[in-house]
Amino acid sequence: MRRRLRSRDGKAAASMSIAAEKQLGDQISHGISITKYGHALPLQRIEVIESGHPVPDLQSMLAANLVTKHVSDLQSNDIVIFLLSGGASSLMSDLPDGCTLREIQQTNSALVKSGANISEINIVRKHLSHIKGGQLARMAQPAKVFTLLISDVPGDDLSSIASGPTTADPSTFKDALNIIKKHKITDQVPIAIREYLQQGANGMKPETPKPGDPVFRNTFNRIIGNNHSALIAAKAQAMQLGYNTDIAKEQITGPAESTAREIVRKLMDCNSPLPHCFLWGGETTITVTGEGCGGQKPALCIMCTG
Repeated sequence: MRRRLRSRDGKAAASMSIAAEKQLGDQISHGISITKYGHALPLQRIEVIESGHPVPDLQSMLAANLVTKHVSDLQSNDIVIFLLSGGASSLMSDLPDGCTLREIQQTNSALVKSGANISEINIVRKHLSHIKGGQLARMAQPAKVFTLLISDVPGDDLSSIASGPTTADPSTFKDALNIIKKHKITDQVPIAIREYLQQGANGMKPETPKPGDPVFRNTFNRIIGNNHSALIAAKAQAMQLGYNTDIAKEQITGPAESTAREIVRKLMDCNSPLPHCFLWGGETTITVTGEGCGGQKPALCIMCTG
């Protein structure tokens, strides 16, 4: 029996791959670790590729091609282990028929600046790919596929984490078009991309595999880490350092502006003994109108201090 390993993530791929090498050793026949530039770690049996995030680049295309190559000739006695975490949607990216890398980059940039949440962004990504949205599981048939996930998605929706390459996808091409329209970025999305999505909505492109599809009969997904587990670990460390510590009951979501106001209100109302550590988890959204750099978390921090 052969074991094959594939791991990818902006921060977690390298460390997850090291753990896999330690546990599986020579049972790994081949492995690919796809991570963000500057995040690679030395591995013995697993090939390392660095690629673009949050906007895919040529290396992202290379990574997708390599993974596709290695899962396209599997047999029923093969085992595939995918180690997935946030950032993988960009780090491993392919091209829809008739579209260019530049057009995919423009679409991704428009989405991440539009104020769309991660689930909405990944619905569009899934329908501009031949591997996302459960399609990688379809390619890997008839092998057994085990996917271990670190979730950065509020609610731990399996179909959204890393754009769900081994998970059934309930969303549709029509949903993708509606998201682009909802966030008023139609003019920023290249014509070729819009035409491809419209063809899919008209039934001219194959949909992603849906819940109940037999392609998932040998596919198993399990979340091994998420926002909650990270908060618990952070609380334990803060308490060890002598802080009175509270974890917010609900994950933060929605626009960074309103989230910042709520955080500041909570801090102003605090009458607990100092030092005190408040912990929030989740992901906010921002609408970018200029050419500044940064992301949701830096924007949230700046708004809290403003």
